[in-house]
Amino acid sequence: MGRDWYRLGRFSETILLGQKALEHPSPPVHAEAYLLMAMAQKKLGNDSEAGRALTNAVNTIKGHFSGWDTEMDLGIEWEDWTILHALLKEAKELLEPQSIPISAHAQ
Repeated sequence: MGRDWYRLGRFSETILLGQKALEHPSPPVHAEAYLLMAMAQKKLGNDSEAGRALTNAVNTIKGHFSGWDTEMDLGIEWEDWTILHALLKEAKELLEPQSIPISAHAQ
């Protein structure tokens, strides 16, 4: 649901849904909520809140998926990992545009 609100540009609603999702006991749900909140906060111009949410997302992902950035057996969590990997890439591109090579901007 939060992804839908974010894609529709409803950033305040995305943040509210993300905060609600943090009540769920699942680390992948928390990580997705943090990533969506980070991007929504950035779109609203709240850079420090966006940075904190991105840090929380990365810490949650690393804590739950040990070896998440290497080849690993994901078992039944492959779908969560795939979604989180895509959202993390998108969030980093939005929040840290300087980390994208200059040649990528020229295309």
